[in-house]
Amino acid sequence: MPTKPTIDDQFEYTTEDGKTITLPRFQGCVNAGVIRRIRYQSEGQQFFTILEKVADDDTLELIDELSGDEFAEFRKAWYKHSGISLGE
Repeated sequence: MPTKPTIDDQFEYTTEDGKTITLPRFQGCVNAGVIRRIRYQSEGQQFFTILEKVADDDTLELIDELSGDEFAEFRKAWYKHSGISLGE
């Protein structure tokens, strides 16, 4: 039986203006049904589908306020936290 994620599994990102975004570990934060339904979407669509499944409205609002460069940094950091490396 899988164990429930601990607080240590949480990803935290501090924005440039000092706000904290907290999300579950990217890898494993959604169930197999979500993965199955999004398997034919582009990587970008998959990312946003997962993000919208795991983030509450307040967290999404914080993410929406990020600049393009900071959003790219946030996304890379969330992947890295889970051990996912992006292709060059």
